[in-house]
Amino acid sequence: MRRVDISLVDGTSRDPDRVGRFLRSYARNVATHATMATDTAGGEGPLKHHTALEHASSLTRLMVIEDQPAWAPHLRSKSILRNAPKRHFVDPSLAVAALRAGPDQLRRDLELFGLLFESLVVRGLRVYAQAADADVSPIATECHCGGSGRPRDPARLPDRLEARVRQEG
Repeated sequence: MRRVDISLVDGTSRDPDRVGRFLRSYARNVATHATMATDTAGGEGPLKHHTALEHASSLTRLMVIEDQPAWAPHLRSKSILRNAPKRHFVDPSLAVAALRAGPDQLRRDLELFGLLFESLVVRGLRVYAQAADADVSPIATECHCGGSGRPRDPARLPDRLEARVRQEG
């Protein structure tokens, strides 16, 4: 994909190594609001913002990545203007492949595993939402279970399940 397909979609020759760095950065930041060129530094330095936007546009047309728009509680809300979209691959297994991660690496990085799980849930919800002509939007809810009071995304595991996964891992 990074060697041939991305250049064919818009007729622009792209450096496969830079596209690969972009894909790895995107995969490291899956299901987050990170900027697109967050950590793409290589021998030539980080990708320029416009280059990252061009890569994202081409990969979106190839149906490899798909942003989840920011959620606004009502029409006059400014949160759409303030919040970046959440970054997702159309299939979370593409993120795992871009990172060249295996089961052992995922077991050691439960935060990334949780973000990939969230992305998988969003993918499933999008399939059903599309059939109903609906959208899937991210929201942050407050979970006061156990007194943590920290913001949570609905697709994240509750603390008791996270602890159980850690104990079994």
